Amino acid sequence: MALYALGDLHLSFQTDKKMDMFGKVWRNHERKIEKNCNKLLTEEDTLVLVGDHSWGRNLSECEKDMKFIEDPPTSLWEKRSRFTLMAEAYGVEQVIYAHCHGKERFNDSYKGMHNGVKYSLVSGDYLDFKPQLILE
Repeated sequence: MALYALGDLHLSFQTDKKMDMFGKVWRNHERKIEKNCNKLLTEEDTLVLVGDHSWGRNLSECEKDMKFIEDPPTSLWEKRSRFTLMAEAYGVEQVIYAHCHGKERFNDSYKGMHNGVKYSLVSGDYLDFKPQLILE
């Protein structure tokens, strides 16, 4: 039994929001998700989907949620944020997060060990929609 994680699926089967406009990594991303999950996962495995599964209806429905999570562990420029301090204070061993898109954000995001906490970026486009193995 293994634990995998993947975030930011941005599915839009019933909307006109096409992700292709954000680069070629997004072309046919739904097929990539299906192919990679079928290839990697067994019936005994668990896949954690980390946010942004689908396009929301409007911003007013998620404004408070976005405010709550506005300080994720994503910026190396802010060496420590409220989020990273909270993870350290509560003895968190690993933080699995998503919602960082594009190469410019991949390189300014926490990845690996920082102050005793392991950070794993699992944004779909970062992983080319291949779930990340978290625990075997």
